[in-house]
Amino acid sequence: MHKSILASAVITTAAASLFAGNAVAQQQNYNEPTRGFTLERGSIAEEGSASVDLATGIGAMGNVNQLGGSAGGIRLGTPNSEVIINQSNMSGANGTNTDMFLKLGMKPLNMNGNNIDWNVYGGLSYIDIDPAGQGQGMDYLNLGAGAAFTMDIDALKLNVNPQLVLDDTTPDRDTRFEFGFGAHYQLPDTDFGRFSPGIEYTVISADVQDDNLLTAGTRWAFNDRISMDFMVYADAGATAFGIPGFVRLNAAF
Repeated sequence: MHKSILASAVITTAAASLFAGNAVAQQQNYNEPTRGFTLERGSIAEEGSASVDLATGIGAMGNVNQLGGSAGGIRLGTPNSEVIINQSNMSGANGTNTDMFLKLGMKPLNMNGNNIDWNVYGGLSYIDIDPAGQGQGMDYLNLGAGAAFTMDIDALKLNVNPQLVLDDTTPDRDTRFEFGFGAHYQLPDTDFGRFSPGIEYTVISADVQDDNLLTAGTRWAFNDRISMDFMVYADAGATAFGIPGFVRLNAAF
């Protein structure tokens, strides 16, 4: 069942991207975020830039909203680094989307003539909610660190993103290790923008919530300010297939 749904998602995504790709246009400039669907990428935002991520349709896409890197947020380009606010990377299995982390750009690596952009990052998520009356409060401090590596081979973008989070939102403090892989293929520019169908898979090792995450869909770089990720398939313990599915919009300023 899962394989048939995933196959349908891949076929739907590829068909939509190729349909739009029939109208080839002159190459344009695009300003995409330094992340994939849910994974961080090895690049960092240009210094002085700012963008906002908005997420919609997330409630219907299985448990993807309970995993890191899937919320809306703010991304700021700082000197040789990037500040990312409230994206949920560090918020834990049962936390809110309140978090902040810093990506530090590193000198590119070289592998067989291909440059690998990479960075290291660290951050935290802290909240203390005092309940009113008989309500239930929340109090936790999560710490996390990770790295992201991205290599372009012609139109193919490959991504690896390991991450470790000390999760204080669980009854017993949990240590969650995530190892994400991503592949996106950039199609030629069209009159509608540029489409990059892709798939991302994150292996999660934890004591409490260890459902691996699989997403498939396409990125639509609309112009030099707007890009959208359409995740038509998500598997995070529960599976979901939808059109347009879970959508993340990035608006650059």
